Amino acid sequence: MKQSSKNRAWKGWLSTATGLIGIQILLVIFDRIGWSPNLRDDNSLLMRMRDSVMESTWFNDFFHFHTSDIFNFITLLSVVIIVLQTIFLLLSNVFKRD
Repeated sequence: MKQSSKNRAWKGWLSTATGLIGIQILLVIFDRIGWSPNLRDDNSLLMRMRDSVMESTWFNDFFHFHTSDIFNFITLLSVVIIVLQTIFLLLSNVFKRD
């Protein structure tokens, strides 16, 4: 029995949402323990982008779930990924030809 593309898309979204919840549980545990990663402070493009996002006022106002800034940044990335996947899922269902 073949699965419909709608069921496969739903399972893909559900696995992403489950991954987001799992990551958040780990971040809460690490935040309560007091463990945070020791990141290099080099001048690479990725680190400059991370620093510019983490120092912005909108980030500090809206993403203050954890005491560690890097955990808040990981939360932001996780939310962006699940929102993008949801938009892609909705658009693919709208423009899908049967």
